Amino acid sequence: MPEEISPKDAKTMLENGLAIALDVRGKEEIEFASIGNHEWIPVPELARRYSELPKGKPIICVCRSGARSASAAEFLSEKGYEAMNLRGGIMAWHREVDNSVRPYVYKMERGKTIIREMNA
Repeated sequence: MPEEISPKDAKTMLENGLAIALDVRGKEEIEFASIGNHEWIPVPELARRYSELPKGKPIICVCRSGARSASAAEFLSEKGYEAMNLRGGIMAWHREVDNSVRPYVYKMERGKTIIREMNA
């Protein structure tokens, strides 16, 4: 299991330039809700594109709830990166750091991502 970081600790690290955020969600999800400045490599592309990420600075992996980002952080750790999982993802970020970041649910329907805002 990769190391996890709380939303509040992640916010501090990101604001102070001590880490970078890597959002591993799909484009539609990022357009709906985002924690701000981040690198973007969707999970399905990570194995092919991980070398685009800088080494030497911790990477905080982000997704909606923490599941996809946990697998991304584990993969990156195996590749020699210092990677952490944002515990609880965007949903926890909404609750603990910035309630203007909209919580949502999503589903795939006929190859398209359908997103709906939800009450946290």
